[in-house]
Amino acid sequence: MRTRELIGVAFGSIRAGGLRSFLSVLGIVIGVAAVIALVSVGQGAALQIQSQLTSLGSNLLTIMPSARTASGGRVSQEQLSGLTMELADELPLAAPAITAATGLVQSRATLVVGARNLSVGVMGVGEAYASLLNYRPIAGRFVQPRDGRERRMAVVLGFGVAQDLFGGEVPVGHDITLVFGGRPVAGVVVGVMEPKGALFFANFDRQVYVPAETLVARGLVPNRMGSYLAQTKEGVDVDDAVAQVTFFFDRRLGEPGIVQVASQQALLDAVRQATGTMTLLLGAIAGIALLVGGIGIMNVMLVAVAERTHEIGVRMAIGARRADILRQFLAESTALSVVGGIVGLLAGWAGGWAMSRALGFPFVISSQSVVLAIGFSMAVGIFFGIYPARRASRLDPVEALRYE
Repeated sequence: MRTRELIGVAFGSIRAGGLRSFLSVLGIVIGVAAVIALVSVGQGAALQIQSQLTSLGSNLLTIMPSARTASGGRVSQEQLSGLTMELADELPLAAPAITAATGLVQSRATLVVGARNLSVGVMGVGEAYASLLNYRPIAGRFVQPRDGRERRMAVVLGFGVAQDLFGGEVPVGHDITLVFGGRPVAGVVVGVMEPKGALFFANFDRQVYVPAETLVARGLVPNRMGSYLAQTKEGVDVDDAVAQVTFFFDRRLGEPGIVQVASQQALLDAVRQATGTMTLLLGAIAGIALLVGGIGIMNVMLVAVAERTHEIGVRMAIGARRADILRQFLAESTALSVVGGIVGLLAGWAGGWAMSRALGFPFVISSQSVVLAIGFSMAVGIFFGIYPARRASRLDPVEALRYE
């Protein structure tokens, strides 16, 4: 039997099967659609996380106090008090791999403007903070070194805070009050930042930015920096930069291990590995549905062999070889899986688009996931069609002709 005739007979048998063929194809459709949709969502989530991290710069280092335990307990407050903004100023001079650095402290306050008030996160920063995070003011200016030296409460508003309190008005120069735990502190708005949105657990638009030295000097936060951000030079090996920063802090604080240094690149690599594992797991779970669909195809083909035993006997009697019977039934099972794979691909594309839109992830359909899903569905059809096809090809012609 020619290939074209074989394909025609296969699809004719599928049409003749009616509801039974539809139900067997449905298993493959669900399996392929689940693989495509879930892998798409997983890859979209990975792309969004990586994009968020990259927007902050892949050459960032985060320096934080260590939580190590020594003979006297955790790192003492006396040692931590050495974490000053001056260290951020010294770091680029002492570590050749570093171009800029800033200290960070965090708090919360109620921002009061006339009769309006808003609870906000307060980020104490240095001048380098905005450039380190590719974050720019759209009105006024950012925090400057003289603000910290003169202990001014110069306030830079996140975009969302400015919109909530001032609407379309440009608030630069406005007097405001920040209330820290019942303690009011007068300040003045010197700038408004561009929209940046939320990245992980931080919403830049819902924060205000003030000089870190001002917060520390006025006793509004603990007498130390909570963390530091540093930027490495282009082309510098990240491990070398981490080693230089670690050596600087160990030497300046007089004891090793008081701080720990993490690179943005290491975080990116960890995210890629985690999201890759998640995507693989989602694909594997969806693949189970394909196996179930394959079992459905095998059941349908076994029923077809039983129902068409007499037909098989007639074909053998007029000259069909066992190999022809084997190819016929394999073609039918493969056709079922191919039809299911194509419909499942379309359903998976639609489902992946809908879920990505609902979750706010980028919509991603990779060629690898499409080839894997379609290829696996065809393999399932062939694998689960082999047994029924072999069973049909091994029927005794005489017994098959006598079968009613």
